[in-house]
Amino acid sequence: MAVMKNRLPFLTGIRKNLLLIIIILVTLAFLFPFYWMVVGSITTHARLMEPSTLETLIPTTFNSMNYEKLFDNNPVSKWFINSVLFAGTTTVVVVLTNTMAGYALAKKRFFGNKALFMVFVGTIMLPRQILIVPMYLTMVDLKLIGNPFSVILPAMAWPLGIFLMRQFMHTIPNEILESSSIDGASEIRIFFTMVLPLSKPGIGALTILTFMAVWNDFLWQLVIISEKAQTTLPLGIASLQNELIADYGVLFAGATIAAVPMITVFIVFQRYFTRGLTLGSVKG
Repeated sequence: MAVMKNRLPFLTGIRKNLLLIIIILVTLAFLFPFYWMVVGSITTHARLMEPSTLETLIPTTFNSMNYEKLFDNNPVSKWFINSVLFAGTTTVVVVLTNTMAGYALAKKRFFGNKALFMVFVGTIMLPRQILIVPMYLTMVDLKLIGNPFSVILPAMAWPLGIFLMRQFMHTIPNEILESSSIDGASEIRIFFTMVLPLSKPGIGALTILTFMAVWNDFLWQLVIISEKAQTTLPLGIASLQNELIADYGVLFAGATIAAVPMITVFIVFQRYFTRGLTLGSVKG
């Protein structure tokens, strides 16, 4: 029995090292496409068309030709600004509206509360593609085709965001809100001075998810944006691909630039991300 107990720490150490190796391998597998994208952006088109070798995967020189061609021949700065404005504005609106909705569903008791929440949960399961036509017809009726609001408004009541914030709101003690109400604070004051500060982890997670979803929402932007002046970075990069031939080096350069804002947002809010999703997983 004593021998078996002495072996346990050794076995535990082996399992930890094995788990660490598996995690490292999985991480490298996920990071490799991003690495190849960055490497391809500094590699000439002719070199990219050659069979892949170790020398291709580990470049020894930095070639900026793809970036020069991308910026010289296309209004990339305009595309980038449009994407930042659309994604940034939509994220702010979604965070505010979804936090309000989550607070109402979690902390307020009214007729149809649970039924309304189940409707939101049900809509999460609907594929995005089947909503394109009704959303487009709604934008037509509202005369918003060609208007920047046609990109922002459909995302305001994001079911996943409302679900996430509603679940997170259950972690806020009712006693804090009740004491503020007894002290005479209005609902608006309670929301902005008590609820929002306590919801930072959930808001951080929602910010990352919303920004990434809007930034990469290629299909809806392709359908709803008709003005060249409103072209976003994903649409602009897609337009670079010719029907017969594609300059993969330039496409890689555009994709690398498009990835920078998402990585930046994730780094800024990542300390809230895991905590927000974890606390929001409680049963409501």
